Amino acid sequence: MQKSQSWAGTGPSRTGSPKSLQSAATLSLSRLEWPRLVPEVIRGDFHTLGLPRKGQSSAKHIAQVSKYFKFKGHIEGGENRGILLPQMHEIYHYAEVHWQEWKVDRNNFNLYDIYKWLITPLTKENSSSMVEHLAERRQAPLWYVCHWWGDPVAKFLQCVRQHFFVRDLVEFSAYWVSAFALRPHDPQDGHSSDSTQTSFFKAMHTARFKVLLVIDSGSETKGPGTVFKRVWCCFEWSMMVDQPTLMDTAICIGQGVSSSRLARQRPRGMQTSIWPAGVFMPRLSARGISPRASSRLPCV
Repeated sequence: MQKSQSWAGTGPSRTGSPKSLQSAATLSLSRLEWPRLVPEVIRGDFHTLGLPRKGQSSAKHIAQVSKYFKFKGHIEGGENRGILLPQMHEIYHYAEVHWQEWKVDRNNFNLYDIYKWLITPLTKENSSSMVEHLAERRQAPLWYVCHWWGDPVAKFLQCVRQHFFVRDLVEFSAYWVSAFALRPHDPQDGHSSDSTQTSFFKAMHTARFKVLLVIDSGSETKGPGTVFKRVWCCFEWSMMVDQPTLMDTAICIGQGVSSSRLARQRPRGMQTSIWPAGVFMPRLSARGISPRASSRLPCV
């Protein structure tokens, strides 16, 4: 009995004394503040060692992509981050070399895969965009590209390449592709409650509302024409309403590219007067097509 009483007397109090509570509070506070006291170099080591050993977020992978695509400096204004055709080829060739490490299908990897394995890990350190690892200065877009991210990059590039040659564009003609132009780690980059203040509208305005619509030819699970079912593409079309829009369309079928309305003169029947969402969407609904948002694209 005395032994049990002595144990009870020497054990810690359930409520704790004011002194012990004060020391505990000081200890927890110091645990929150101690990282600020650690030198930046050591904090960097903690961050590196805390990364997974494999995958797109591993230290090895980030170092690999950062070495190949070095950061060249920030370019203010998302609408100024157009991308050249050779720069898109550079991205594609890098993916072709590393497709096995990424565990993707060599013939069907798409922009979702590029975004996951290349753009997101590469741009995190500098809160940059893909274009800011390819260009040293602003590249104003000549054409705005509207497309579905799930289309294989090989087919997407064939469409852009065909358009480039049919339109007889000069070497430094830039296209605006949202995946390459926007900063994925900056939620404020290019976004606004006012659609006219978004990088999407500004880029379309910079391109004088010249739009290249890339239509996917379909796969075993999707399409064809998935671009017509995407909510974001419908938003892009809505920005063309009441604007002097010039739209070219291109679709890659098999190994070739079929271009539509890529004449030298302004295409007839492609004015915005027949493409408003209020006119266009009911026609899609009549065919049983309803727009959907992507669940694979992370919110940025």
